[in-house]
Amino acid sequence: MHTRPPSLRRAGPRLHRPSPAGFSLIELSVVLVLLTIILGLGLGALNARFQSANTSVTRQRMDLVREALLAHLGATHRLPCAEDVSAGGVTGLEECPNTFGTIPFVTLGLARETSEDGWGNLMSYGVFANTAPTCPGSGIDWKSATCFGEGKVGGITLNDGTVAAPIPLTTQAIAVIISHGPNGLGAWTRQGSRNAAPVSCEEAQNTQQAIPSCTLAAQVFFRGERTDVDDLASTLLAGEAIQRLARDGVLQSPTARLGADLQAAVDQFVGAFAAAGCTLTPSAPSGLDPWGHAYSTTISLSGATVFQITSSGCTTCTPPVAATTRSVTKTELNAYLLKAGLEPCP
Repeated sequence: MHTRPPSLRRAGPRLHRPSPAGFSLIELSVVLVLLTIILGLGLGALNARFQSANTSVTRQRMDLVREALLAHLGATHRLPCAEDVSAGGVTGLEECPNTFGTIPFVTLGLARETSEDGWGNLMSYGVFANTAPTCPGSGIDWKSATCFGEGKVGGITLNDGTVAAPIPLTTQAIAVIISHGPNGLGAWTRQGSRNAAPVSCEEAQNTQQAIPSCTLAAQVFFRGERTDVDDLASTLLAGEAIQRLARDGVLQSPTARLGADLQAAVDQFVGAFAAAGCTLTPSAPSGLDPWGHAYSTTISLSGATVFQITSSGCTTCTPPVAATTRSVTKTELNAYLLKAGLEPCP
């Protein structure tokens, strides 16, 4: 019996399998719309997280700059001048007498990146100065050690709101640090070029850069942190700076400094009598009080009060500081002289 080779066997009937149906145009359109929505939501969330991270980095760097400013103030009794990038590029060195520019990071002992915000632009920096009246005296210039006074305040204004309707947050800052935000308008870049000018008056104030239809006000800045003004701002107040340095034992508070001055003047007066007797009329002590005013003194051997020294305080401070007087009576003076083994004054 012969059999056919396998290759010659008749193939059995094949079943017809229908090909799978494709997507219709409507179905594809729906899928694309859904993908677009999902992708948009994802990118929006990603961008929000990115901006939040940049804001956090900016805040951290602002805090580092503030700490460096405090350390500089404690060591030198002054804040650094600002750097003028337009004059010599980015060097990180202060350029006096500039009161507004970029952060002098080298002068402050900071890394260069610390002077940049989270978007890679240089942050702006301003320091308050108003030398009328002059220094030393009651003039205020926080970039000059000769103008330093523990009780002095600043005059930089930081506003919320708009130029048309400002809401003052402080009017007495001694320094301000500005990030020009995600749009970076008006900021200096790390390469030393400047971004496009701001379009809003508030951002123009934060760059101190004049633009059409906006009149700049010196030493006035805006907090921002909103859609139309995306800048970030941080200020340093005199009171918080001095109190912080006083807690650290670097400087004295205005009250402590005043008390030390008055006691030193009393000691000087009494010591002069102990050394030379009642015939000597000591010279009035020199120096300025924490607000830059000269102490007033009265010396008289004929009355009950032989010595008096007065600080006029600060009537323009908030809150006002009343005048303070220390006196030495003849009874107190004679008690000291007797204790020292000397003849009392008649």
